[in-house]
Amino acid sequence: MCLLQHIVYQTEGCEINLKNLDKVFWPEKKLLKADLLDYYAKAGPFLIPYLKDRPFTLKRYPDGIYGKNFYQKECPGNAPDWLQTVRVTHGKKAINYCLVNKNADLLWLINQGCIELHTWLATHINPANPDFAVFDLDPAQGASWKDVLAIAKLVGELLKELRLKGYPKTSGASGLHIYIPIQPKYDYQTVQKFIKKSAELVVGVFPEKATMERSIEKRRGKVYLDYLQNGPGRTMASVYSVRPVPEASVSMPITWEEINETVIFPDTFTIENALTEISNRNSFFSSCLKNKQDLASALKILSIIKHF
Repeated sequence: MCLLQHIVYQTEGCEINLKNLDKVFWPEKKLLKADLLDYYAKAGPFLIPYLKDRPFTLKRYPDGIYGKNFYQKECPGNAPDWLQTVRVTHGKKAINYCLVNKNADLLWLINQGCIELHTWLATHINPANPDFAVFDLDPAQGASWKDVLAIAKLVGELLKELRLKGYPKTSGASGLHIYIPIQPKYDYQTVQKFIKKSAELVVGVFPEKATMERSIEKRRGKVYLDYLQNGPGRTMASVYSVRPVPEASVSMPITWEEINETVIFPDTFTIENALTEISNRNSFFSSCLKNKQDLASALKILSIIKHF
């Protein structure tokens, strides 16, 4: 347990005043803000490539997981000069987003009470064209983790048919994300349409357990395939992000074999054990940073299927 409330931390030539280090963030586990900062300081080298150049939305929990929390898109006014920002226009409004391109950036933002890391599916360099498409599998009330894995298996089989490579990870909460790295030449509308058509096929095969129903009440007992997450300005919890849940679970890459064998659960990876897993799991998940795939063939196949 940390007995210090405040220290000055230096990294990469940047100075960060780390405060309230002894504040309890996870009461059940007696985990402190210091524990959160320690995790991200060590996970940072693996995390930064997935955050780099992507507008960052803060979700701040200054008093831990049970305290008041709030989203903040605009970079805080007290941000240091060395923290890069990017100005993005949304209609008539312009927002200065933080960028997390180095460990110092990450730790400064965590020091602001950020527990989970929310980023875009596109970079600010090419903001209108995402380089990831994502299947977001979210179990509704009454649906089990086993149901989530069953739907994930179907998505995996569909991706094989579409000749695409998908990279699954636990969401860190109760669900599962399947990332599909794509060439940043398609707009959000096209990417969302691709995920929607794919999800419709999955629901058609397994309507007892899969749904795209917008009504929360009508999703009961099923796994919701949230294709709308593939929209402009939408954010996803990054891989290796800690989540504000009692288990202090972490979003972690998993293999298709682990999905088939049902050996991974939502709380398998936590802030307490994740660091021992990251280096091995990053060796296969990091391919999604390079293996940018063309959707042309998949879109054509889906178009043909629709006509039968």
